[in-house]
Amino acid sequence: MSQEKVWDKIAEQWHHFRQQKFQPVYDFIENFKPKKGKILEVGCGNARNLIPFAKSGFECYGIDFSNNMLRQAKKFAQKMQ
Repeated sequence: MSQEKVWDKIAEQWHHFRQQKFQPVYDFIENFKPKKGKILEVGCGNARNLIPFAKSGFECYGIDFSNNMLRQAKKFAQKMQ
């Protein structure tokens, strides 16, 4: 089974367990970040790491090869607005 199919298959369950941002990454970017800018996350999954930055005013983009993960990201982002 390809990686894409694996992630498509587990996307909804993954989202239920992975809604909180990954704190070490967030802390690193918080200490490093400029006040404005763009962020691209490759392999964004459900966008749990992008949403806090979008709320802080960053222009955020996420890509993932799993269409189901991207659907979860869109739902999660709309829920968090």
